[in-house]
Amino acid sequence: MRFLEKCLFLLIAIVVAGGCETSYTYRVKTPEGFAAYTREKTYYKAISADGVRIRVYTVQNDPPGDLKMWQGAIAHYLKGIGYHLQDQKEVTASDGLKGDYTEYLYRYNSRNYIYSLTLFISGDTIYVLEAGGIEKEYRERKSVLEKMIAGFSTK
Repeated sequence: MRFLEKCLFLLIAIVVAGGCETSYTYRVKTPEGFAAYTREKTYYKAISADGVRIRVYTVQNDPPGDLKMWQGAIAHYLKGIGYHLQDQKEVTASDGLKGDYTEYLYRYNSRNYIYSLTLFISGDTIYVLEAGGIEKEYRERKSVLEKMIAGFSTK
């Protein structure tokens, strides 16, 4: 899992051009089979017993861009370091905000890993929902992750 954490950190460094917010400005329900980290105050973080991880946080939309611009920049970066796009679709948060879900596959030490990224943009705030883990475990939990995304709210 150490590798996945490093990859997630790298992506955060790209998206976080403006820096992380210091408090939750959104609502997210912990999916079934996951345990939330209760001590974390700057972002939401949860993990399943089989190692699938979730992180939700906000960043400033700086430089200003729309979903298409940010997803394009992220896709370009991830493709350059060996990630392969598996799925991409529009999603809607429970408060009606439209977003974009992308799923990438990465092979490391003879294992396939899935990294998913969902972005919602509202004004000068980007809401980032990340999840990842070994492909088999991720696929088994994908339906509860999709419910979490659908239940996400910026209000």
